[in-house]
Amino acid sequence: MSSRSTDFPADAMAILEADHRALLQRFERVLSSRNSLERQQEWPALSEAIKRHMRVEADVFYPAFLDATEDSLTHFVASVGHERIAAEMRDVLEQSASAEIVSRMRSLKKVFLHHVSDMEAEGGMFDLARRSTMNQELLVQWVRARYAALEAAEPGRRSVAE
Repeated sequence: MSSRSTDFPADAMAILEADHRALLQRFERVLSSRNSLERQQEWPALSEAIKRHMRVEADVFYPAFLDATEDSLTHFVASVGHERIAAEMRDVLEQSASAEIVSRMRSLKKVFLHHVSDMEAEGGMFDLARRSTMNQELLVQWVRARYAALEAAEPGRRSVAE
């Protein structure tokens, strides 16, 4: 199948960018809910989706980026961004009062938005990757396979790689 097909993204970054959009929409749904029980019910799915996204980036995209670009600084900054997201996620889990949870979720969303902007900005990691020697078709296959493997452990989840 051609990498220019509408069924097949031109590059792995398009899959990751689509996942960024989907995760931001989930944040909006959770944060806009006035019902604390609904927020508590939605949080585990959002948390798992964020963890899955970070695993795909860390396991597949970041190593491929570093190999293709040898840009260890950008790689390091992205890894630190993941650490900040993970720390914010732990903070959400530690809260018991509904108002505190919402506040921590808003903070997590801000950190995640910072991650998205770092990755997607002109001169950011995705831009550098697109200009590199990465084998984009192979990387798309690896990203899709990693999402599929992680989602197989979570039956009933819709694949962002579809």
